[in-house]
Amino acid sequence: MTRPENMQSLIHVSYDMGGKMKNIPSVSTSCKNNPFCAARYGDGMSKKDFMASIERGEHPLICKRCFAMMALSYKLGLIKNLNENSDVLANRLLDTEELFKLAFELTEASELNNSPLLRLESFGDIANETQATNYIKLSFAVTVLSGGNIRIAWWTKNWRILVNAWRETDEVIRKHLRESLNIVLSSPHIGIEVSEEDVRWVESELGMPVTVFTVDGKESERTNCGARDCFGCQRCYTKKAETEYVYEVVK
Repeated sequence: MTRPENMQSLIHVSYDMGGKMKNIPSVSTSCKNNPFCAARYGDGMSKKDFMASIERGEHPLICKRCFAMMALSYKLGLIKNLNENSDVLANRLLDTEELFKLAFELTEASELNNSPLLRLESFGDIANETQATNYIKLSFAVTVLSGGNIRIAWWTKNWRILVNAWRETDEVIRKHLRESLNIVLSSPHIGIEVSEEDVRWVESELGMPVTVFTVDGKESERTNCGARDCFGCQRCYTKKAETEYVYEVVK
């Protein structure tokens, strides 16, 4: 992606992730210093053991083979940027000027690259309500500056934290975000969707449908994510009138 020339935000934006995320900017934090991510990852699993577990009909935590944990073992520049994002986003609320500087950068990037998409969290997850509130307010700022032309997808396994922050958000902001923000509930276990009870509870609290993203152990009739070109697909970034279920096959 072409980066805006005058990037003045203190938050680092990932523009060059490539692969299925080509042409989609992302604001993210580090899984390595997120206590929820660290607990789910534990000591991790080798690919051999992970796939053997699936072959036995088990449903291991997808976090046991976390691509972000592996990427952050050698990408030093990315490690630094994500750590700095974590330090800021999870520890204090951004002020209005900071939020709109970042939103302006993201809006300019969208226009430069003809990309109407933004992803929140590619390498980590929300750690607390402070970070969730920052993402809610950032999403609102991006929505205002872009005139609602940027569609935002926010991935999380920590939906209870998100809901707590949403409850404290002004209804004017929430109303705008119901048109531009898509919450993607990331299923923790291979082959098992987020429970119906949790999905309905989140949707009731947010006042809008969500997307449920699940990684399966093998391809089946329900597979509807090729995991190759998110920009070309945009399923997870498109608002629906009802719950959307997306199924990817483990790599």
